[in-house]
Amino acid sequence: MSTIVMSAVWPLQGMSPAQKAVLVSLADQANDDGVCWPSVGTIAMRTCLSERAVQAAIKWLVSVSILRVSERSGRSTYY
Repeated sequence: MSTIVMSAVWPLQGMSPAQKAVLVSLADQANDDGVCWPSVGTIAMRTCLSERAVQAAIKWLVSVSILRVSERSGRSTYY
């Protein structure tokens, strides 16, 4: 986990509890470059949210430029 990434998440405001939970989960799993690649199922399990709620939270986080998503052909998505 990158402490720098995690510490940047806590002060952020203006999002729902689900959106914050997903962001905290991603930050907790991020490497020193701020990158992680958990599955939606893993995020759902960690946050006690449904996969659909996780997908909606990720979509919102991307729409407000808090999160970037990259897809690797035939491989996992990374954040």
